[in-house]
Amino acid sequence: MFTSVTEDRFRQIAKTLVDEDAVPVWFQHLEYVHWEGSIKNLTFISDCESSEALLVDDHADYVHPTQLEQFIRVEPFEPPFSDSDNGLAKVLDELAQRGISPIDPGRLPSRHHIPQDHQSLLMHREAVRLILVDPSLVLKAQATLARWMVIGSQRSVPLWEQWRDVLEQRNWDLAVEDSERGRELRQASPLSTLLPQETRLEIIARVRRMQRLDEC
Repeated sequence: MFTSVTEDRFRQIAKTLVDEDAVPVWFQHLEYVHWEGSIKNLTFISDCESSEALLVDDHADYVHPTQLEQFIRVEPFEPPFSDSDNGLAKVLDELAQRGISPIDPGRLPSRHHIPQDHQSLLMHREAVRLILVDPSLVLKAQATLARWMVIGSQRSVPLWEQWRDVLEQRNWDLAVEDSERGRELRQASPLSTLLPQETRLEIIARVRRMQRLDEC
């Protein structure tokens, strides 16, 4: 793990992802690369020839000028965090083009095996239920949305503008609409931020149980 986040913070994040069943258990035990300066020079990786390593990152400024051929660019990880992110698949495609196969593709999650859209729908139904119980949560969602519109990607602005209308008009039917329009809207939703962590974990576990039953 080659990151500007401290090792303690990375381990905390990794454990949370494991607890949410979002990554395999081994993820929290990844080697952490200790480095300094403003460049992620691959020579910082211990017991590894720098010429045999690749850097997957969303900031080209971190890449050493002599290691540009070993750089794989990914989209910036910034709010809103979509439940249907496909960044991993894109990286695996890039690796395949380079003749590298680090993971058995048959073991990767797919839309059929992990219904992320359904998981997102369940979370939004619960968020709407919480809002109906405590209408002040709308103000929290609006504050989150306003912050995203300042610091987030401009590509998401059209969806955020729709969410601004949803929140102002209390149009909860659209927020939980089981349609392509609803699924697209939920990819840039501030409502998921309203859920307590234990509620998110319960929904994730419920979807996983459904997945296992489908596979039986």
